[in-house]
Amino acid sequence: MSKLIEIRRRIKSTKNIRQITKAMEMVSAVKLQHDQALLNINKKYIENLEDTIKKIVTYKEDLNTIDTKNALIIVITPTKGFVGPLVINLEKKVKELINSNKNKKFSIIGVEKKSLSFIFSLQIDVLAQLSLNSNNIDDIYAISDIVLTELKNKKIDEVFIVYTKFINVISNQIIAEKIYPIETKKEDFDSLYYIKDKDPNSPSIYDIETNFDQLYENALEIYIPSKIQSCIIEASTSENAIRMITMRNSSDNAQELNKYLTFESNKIRQSSITQEVIEISSAANI
Repeated sequence: MSKLIEIRRRIKSTKNIRQITKAMEMVSAVKLQHDQALLNINKKYIENLEDTIKKIVTYKEDLNTIDTKNALIIVITPTKGFVGPLVINLEKKVKELINSNKNKKFSIIGVEKKSLSFIFSLQIDVLAQLSLNSNNIDDIYAISDIVLTELKNKKIDEVFIVYTKFINVISNQIIAEKIYPIETKKEDFDSLYYIKDKDPNSPSIYDIETNFDQLYENALEIYIPSKIQSCIIEASTSENAIRMITMRNSSDNAQELNKYLTFESNKIRQSSITQEVIEISSAANI
């Protein structure tokens, strides 16, 4: 009888767990839907912005000859738990980036609380550890201001972002993306633009009244926070997708365990009833 009571307690416990995981799955699904809509809108914007900044960089020839010695890593971690080995994989990616560039001096900015679990153990300078408030633009600027200040003071000359790129609901990829210096390729060049090595006398399609260096700095002040925000949206979308799948699997496992425990409970109960019937029949035959 004590075993039957214990099994009934476990059945009640698994039902409660399934209710919680099911609720968390639904919450993550709603957040995922919101993030996906935001991601789709932002992708077009960031593509156009990158296209524009690359065209501006074609004038800035010295960017392609920078000897990078001091690099900054911005690592975007999950806001909460129940995301499997995601934090561990992000840490591995950061370490991989550092180990593959041993000739550079690295510093790091940790975004979200989960970054606390490893950024201070990397033995590199920690410039900041920040927690975001639902992608509030002021929080984004808090990160980009640090980056822009470090670039302006020439304390860093290269910037990486390590984050989880959203591919689809069941697939994601942890990448380390270099966002500065802005790299251009030959296919990024447009023949309509002034390119010195092709035609020194070719006019630009733009008449720039301001100083070009000032134009480039202004463009950078738009590009850096926009790129950081884009990566944060990608990371948030991936996080909610992972959590939704994790909670769904937990709900399914709780349901399977509940079925097994119910079967065991019925078996013990049936065995008890059979034993009582035998005892009654035996007593009646005496």
